[in-house]
Amino acid sequence: MIAHIGRGRMLIENVEDRKYAVLPDEVKLPGGMPTISRTRELRIKLPSRKPGKPDVSATLKYTERAVELDALRTLVKQALQPSRPVSP
Repeated sequence: MIAHIGRGRMLIENVEDRKYAVLPDEVKLPGGMPTISRTRELRIKLPSRKPGKPDVSATLKYTERAVELDALRTLVKQALQPSRPVSP
């Protein structure tokens, strides 16, 4: 079940010629929805506050999940369709 619709933007990236939506951590998908995970690195350099002292550098590693964009669109379209009454 999708609890929130229109919650904001998702970064779209190409992976092996396919478009993927990068998922924020709090986004939950139905079981069985195929996702990919990738480890990314962010390098930052902070200038020293004292003359003559070296700058401070750091590398942060994190993992992000992504879902194929077409699969996500299909999921949302299905969730937006009106419910059909169950036949007795």
